Amino acid sequence: LALAGSGPFKIWPYTAQAVVPLLYETDAAIVLAGADKDRQAEDLVASAVDGYFHHDGKRLVRTCGRWPIRGSLTMALHSDVVLGPETGLLNAVSHEPDVAKVVMLSHSSVENLTRDWVNTVSLTGDPPPACYPCHRLHHDWNTCNRDERTGAAACMAAIPSRRVAAAVKDALATKRGAA
Repeated sequence: LALAGSGPFKIWPYTAQAVVPLLYETDAAIVLAGADKDRQAEDLVASAVDGYFHHDGKRLVRTCGRWPIRGSLTMALHSDVVLGPETGLLNAVSHEPDVAKVVMLSHSSVENLTRDWVNTVSLTGDPPPACYPCHRLHHDWNTCNRDERTGAAACMAAIPSRRVAAAVKDALATKRGAA
């Protein structure tokens, strides 16, 4: 699970709300991938997991700032599902047929990013905000619409956690059914 992309608009605010049920309802291990700057988000997810149910601590793997990008890329190649916003990690496995991808689109659309990716579910807001897709790389919040409740980009805040968790569970079921 890539916790963030290259800018503040590529952060999905409901990560914990998807991770907790995925750990509870599946036997999957979840690797939290990101840079050192993503450790606070990683801490929030780990705290939510610890607060909701007892677990052995082995199925939530914290790698933010601990693994170089090569480590995350290698793990992605060996994962059943790679989940995250439109980031380099998702792009790196975009044409790997044996790796399912669940990508949360922010500024890009299916047409200009994921249309030709294989084994991919592209998620957008439900409904998407009027500004989606903006097709802009934002360097600050001056050009990006922010969701007042979460502080995240409006396009990311519009993607419900239940849809993300369902897409990951479907990908896991398909992968394991084919094995």
